[in-house]
Amino acid sequence: MTKNKNNHQIPHTVTWRVRLTPEMLNHLAGPTTFRASKLDAYLNLLHDAAVATAIYESAYGQTVNPEAGQLVISITNLAKRWGWSRGIVRKFLDQLETLCMLSKTQASGCTLVTMTTERDDAKY
Repeated sequence: MTKNKNNHQIPHTVTWRVRLTPEMLNHLAGPTTFRASKLDAYLNLLHDAAVATAIYESAYGQTVNPEAGQLVISITNLAKRWGWSRGIVRKFLDQLETLCMLSKTQASGCTLVTMTTERDDAKY
């Protein structure tokens, strides 16, 4: 990720691709009784990872600098955005991790998510 003069990240102009297996698509297409579908939620995560532009500063004063394809998430914020409970959001993210669609790590009191993508770039 490149930085502008104000030390804010700007999105890459590289094309990204996501490869989904039938098992992944079946999981995302599954019915839900919530406001956002699983597919909507997954696409929302992909979009946020693609346009991440800010360095995250945790409440503990530590800084997380997400790279391209990464985003810092809040379970509570995602639950509000998608109209889901926090437990359902956690379960959904765990299921995506089991299907190798993303990986999660704890960093500086927050959750850093890395989306599984392929770069369409000759240098990669």
